[in-house]
Amino acid sequence: MNDFSQRMSEILSLSKDEAQRLHSKTINPEHLLLGIIKKGQNTAIDILNKFNVDIANIKDCIEKQINEPANSEAANGEVELGLKAARILRFSTLEARGLKEDTDAEHILLGILREKENLAANILESNNVNYSRVVDAIKNMKPDITGGFGFTDPDE
Repeated sequence: MNDFSQRMSEILSLSKDEAQRLHSKTINPEHLLLGIIKKGQNTAIDILNKFNVDIANIKDCIEKQINEPANSEAANGEVELGLKAARILRFSTLEARGLKEDTDAEHILLGILREKENLAANILESNNVNYSRVVDAIKNMKPDITGGFGFTDPDE
């Protein structure tokens, strides 16, 4: 997992905290999204803001739908990575490699949307956030390193 940024590691830790807080035995896609939200300032949040998504509403929707009854195992910190969350992290790493970047919050967002069969993806898609829109937003956020110099192609 050397491809993970420091912020990514923090998001994973926050996701585990969210799973514990919501009495879950496993970290699921919803916890990953809550970890992104709890981390705050990151590219995934910037993208959601760009799409005018009510982030507080997404958080509330997730919490209402996944709050599980108190579970002593989860409360004691025995939280494991769920299969869908593990698949999302693999997708995230592949997405980052494809963009030649370290894995970060926006790549988790892509992974959640790519995995599709999860509550987090359903909530995001109901807010008009889908895989292709996020990919486009990430590409549009990258600075154009050749732009601004006024050179025509033969001059470069």
